Amino acid sequence: MEAHPTLVEILKGVCGFCKKNLLEFLPMSGRPSILSFAQLLTLRIFWELSRVKDFKTFYHGPLPKR
Repeated sequence: MEAHPTLVEILKGVCGFCKKNLLEFLPMSGRPSILSFAQLLTLRIFWELSRVKDFKTFYHGPLPKR
């Protein structure tokens, strides 16, 4: 059984990728976004790796609470 990368490991890799390729999130509205493009992409990747079928279960499961 292979170990899955942690959320922090994924975020580091995605941030490096986004900086290298000059990727950023441009919001459609005039408001600044709460999460960066790298953070949104990291959550999406982490969700896909978790194999959870719905986001509510994902939110209440592997993500640490503040």
